[in-house]
Amino acid sequence: MSQIQSSLLSEKPLIEGDSVTLPIVKVGTKAYSADGKEFTLTKCALESGAESYSGGIVTVNHKRKVDGVISKAWFEDPFVYATFDDLSQETIDVINSAAYRGVSQESKPVKLSSEDPSMVTKLIGSGCTFVFYPDQPACSPEMGCVILSSTVAVDGDGDRHDFDIATINNAGTRIKTRETSIWLFGKDCGDFELLKRRITAEVGFDGLGIYYVYDRDDSLSLGDEVTEDREPAHTVTITVSNSPIFNFPFYTPT
Repeated sequence: MSQIQSSLLSEKPLIEGDSVTLPIVKVGTKAYSADGKEFTLTKCALESGAESYSGGIVTVNHKRKVDGVISKAWFEDPFVYATFDDLSQETIDVINSAAYRGVSQESKPVKLSSEDPSMVTKLIGSGCTFVFYPDQPACSPEMGCVILSSTVAVDGDGDRHDFDIATINNAGTRIKTRETSIWLFGKDCGDFELLKRRITAEVGFDGLGIYYVYDRDDSLSLGDEVTEDREPAHTVTITVSNSPIFNFPFYTPT
């Protein structure tokens, strides 16, 4: 299932040595699908899923994996809090600087409300990213805004497509930067053109650039090199003209 990203404007973090503790998402955070439909992360989803963030990966601006791990996560109404351990001093210095903008949790939706399908009632946390200048977290001071790449829950039959996403680092090497899963249901199953559009929308939230999309290789971890002898299933170039970041109202007041 495609991941959910929700942003929270900078709350003053508690920094102790190489450990940082801060809230990562708030009850009522709004989510938007690619077509602008609005969703909400409920208290039920965050309260039941809070601990699932433990062990999650830590990145910067949704792009670069950094040292550190989410060692603990818990719910204290209305926030999910997380403690990040083993962060590098460089990361901590930036968190403690004017360049720090906030955080963005990353998770996968598991269930939507049967009574109101705009409400996410269950999720599984997968990680968190620190947002630094010049990037901006898409949220209001009171509640975050969220990017929901796919609006279908995992209930029901469908085609699941698992991918590794890679980008080129400064040394010219293709590096696995994240994973994603895209579902097609009903009459959409087997629609290759729709799958390509969904892939483009998914990677487009990571910003401008060239993304290499490979069939999932479970032997690869984030940060591992993808050898040149592997051919990508898809290559996506995100420019201003097709980027959802430049063509979607992320900052709609909530």
